[in-house]
Parts: sequence; structure tokens; C-alpha cells
Amino acid sequence: MAKINLDYIGVFDYSDSFIKTKTKSLILGSGSPRRRELLSYICDDFTIIKPEIDEDLILKKALEKFKGEAFITKASKATAEIALEKAKKIYSIDSSKTIITADTTVIHNEEILGKPKDEKDALDTLNSLMGDTHYVSTAVCIFNDIDDYEAFYVTSKVEFQDKSLLMDNFLKRYIESKEPMDKAGSYGIQNLGSLMIKNIYGDYYNIVGLPIAELYKRLGDDYEDID
Repeated sequence: MAKINLDYIGVFDYSDSFIKTKTKSLILGSGSPRRRELLSYICDDFTIIKPEIDEDLILKKALEKFKGEAFITKASKATAEIALEKAKKIYSIDSSKTIITADTTVIHNEEILGKPKDEKDALDTLNSLMGDTHYVSTAVCIFNDIDDYEAFYVTSKVEFQDKSLLMDNFLKRYIESKEPMDKAGSYGIQNLGSLMIKNIYGDYYNIVGLPIAELYKRLGDDYEDID
């Protein structure tokens, strides 16, 4: 069995600053039901605001900004830029609470895999991932204001099952389920998509969309909701 390269897997600080104030209520800056559920594991008192920003433009500028770095690092830092811009946008709407934002990117063969344009695009993407590995990076920003925030990203690696008749048949059913259509990389690891997974290296919840263990550690117990 070929050795899996575990470089770039782990937790990485994006900002030099660290959040100072941890006593406010929380805003989750995301419309994702998955992130809402994951944050509820550590806090049940938060409001939700979905930020409206031009993610494609931010991504393009960030990739240019970090063009001298390895692609996985460049893409992850670009994801952190998007999370930070989401936080700034929400701050312009409500500056009274601590804001949590996140953004997830899927990276395969020096390409960022976004949400599929249509069913054919989803099928092509999933076929390209079969029998191979890819990275999933989620960036998180904890934001009170521009002088009091921190941003980090967590990167995991996912290995898909080998291509086979069984997987071919599964992919057809998976596309028909519509599950891939709103997900980066055209799959979600927590539901039917789990049947495509051979191995995971790193944080599972990072792949779902929010690395809650690292977030919990950084927030401390100020928002804890554990009986």
C-alpha cells in the first residue's frame, strides 16, 4: 500500500492576532444547517446571519496574493480570507456580539472544487476523486472587531474508494438523491457520501464544515453548553 503524504494536515494560524474578549453572545455567520448543528454541540444560544459577499472575487484576489506558496497553503489561506471578509460583513450589520464565520474548500490536484454547476459536473467531479486523495480545508474566524479577532484553518485529507462497478452504480444513485448539488467537491461526508470514503486523515468535523474541537479550545468554556 502506497504511503499517504500527511504534509499540510493539521491546525494552522492565519492571523497573528488572538481574540481578547470572550464574554459576548455569538453570531454564527452561516446559512449552513451543518454548521448550525455543529456549533450547537458547544453552544445553544446564538443567532444566525448569512453574510452576502463576493466569494469568487475574494478568492481570486487571495490566490494572487499568496501565489508564491504551495497550492494547498495558498488555497487554505484564500479560504481564511473569505471567512474574515464574512465576519467583517456581519460586523457591519451587528457589532454587538462575537461573530463566528467559516468557509470550506476542497482541493484536488491543485484545483479548487466548488459546488457543482449541474448533475454532469457533479458526476465528473466524483469520478475524478475515485481511487485518489484530496484535501479539505476549513477556515474559521472568531471576530469582535478588526482589532480583536483571530483566524485559523484546519486541513484534513480524504481518500476515496477505488473506482469499481459498485461505485459506478452508487454514483448514479447519489447524483439522483440531489445530495451533492449544494456541496463543495460534490459530496457530503456525513450522509450518503460516507459510502465513498476509504480513509480519513485529520479532523472529521473539519470535513463536515466546522472544526468544533479547535473552535471549542479557542473559545474556552464561556459558551459551554454541556450537562
